[in-house]
Amino acid sequence: EIYKNMKKHIAYIISAAAILFSAVSCDKLPENGKLDGMWQIMSVNYAHGSEYDSLVDIKSQKVYLSFQLKLAQIRTGTFSNEVQTDVILSRFKYKGSSLSLYNFYRKRFAEDQLLTDSATTSLRCFGIDGISADFHIDKLNGSEMQLSSDYARIICHKF
Repeated sequence: EIYKNMKKHIAYIISAAAILFSAVSCDKLPENGKLDGMWQIMSVNYAHGSEYDSLVDIKSQKVYLSFQLKLAQIRTGTFSNEVQTDVILSRFKYKGSSLSLYNFYRKRFAEDQLLTDSATTSLRCFGIDGISADFHIDKLNGSEMQLSSDYARIICHKF
């Protein structure tokens, strides 16, 4: 009788521990607040001097910008013929109203290629000139994000 009760209590403890560990270990907590998640880039407005005057609507191009932990991903739709890849990874720093993207990698089948040429133009279609970008976060809420730099203003909607 005591053995049966003890066996039942051990089974309850093991079940409770399994539920607790599965709830805690399934997902990382968002560490970037409203920035975390997937965003669709709707438009890029390029700057000329102090004016943003070259608006390009890219909604139909299906370009997505995702943030998780310290990794950003740009996943392209029909831009793949222009950029030569469908996925670009980068590191980012997010603090208050600033966002910096750096260390861009082209995701290629079995290897990732670090972009090292500071004169590269391959990221311009995403509003990024060169191999790093410093943005001011003009707007960030649960559904819309607006980033601006000396090069471009990017409008995104949460996907």
